[in-house]
Amino acid sequence: ENQFLTLCYGLLKERRVECRRNGGWSVEELKWLRREFERYIPSGKSYVANKDLIRLLQDILPQMSRDPLFRPELRAILRQVEVESTGKLGFSKYLTFLQLCRSAKEKSVARRQQAAVEEVGFNQIELQELRDLFLAVAARPTCITCEEVWKLINSTTPLGHGLTVELQQIFNEQLMTRSDVHEPPEQALDFADFLRLMRRLMDMNFAKLA
Repeated sequence: ENQFLTLCYGLLKERRVECRRNGGWSVEELKWLRREFERYIPSGKSYVANKDLIRLLQDILPQMSRDPLFRPELRAILRQVEVESTGKLGFSKYLTFLQLCRSAKEKSVARRQQAAVEEVGFNQIELQELRDLFLAVAARPTCITCEEVWKLINSTTPLGHGLTVELQQIFNEQLMTRSDVHEPPEQALDFADFLRLMRRLMDMNFAKLA
């Protein structure tokens, strides 16, 4: 198996071990999930069904539930937790459903990152360095904004107004072609597209990065 995929999965391992005692969720997550789930339960019931179930899925998984490419996988997960046959979703099955969605999402992230690695041609040392920089500068571990990329580059090569404007333009172009349709906010890139951005910046020797 590719070493970079092993690295990607390894980054998730520590969190999984931490949460294993609670079925994959931290105590805080369980409390929040219970509160959110109970908002959709009809009075006197212990499960979500029909229109409330659709509304719950759209609110909890807005991108995934509306993405036509993910719809077959979403339906398969619903069948796995027996929602399609019963039309009902209790809290324990709700947790199982979210775990399966999270697992599917992690696999999708790993596949996208592997495709990006093959495309950009960085070696393992360069990939590790870029991963470390990404995690060090990004406020969220899953995505990075243009401002954060600017801070990363500006820390070694001061960027004046002209280069700042050029970086924003290049970043916006990468936003238009980004590979992840599920998670990052509209103005952020995931790690796979961050690699593509850095490859482009280095190829053009932006701010003498190369």
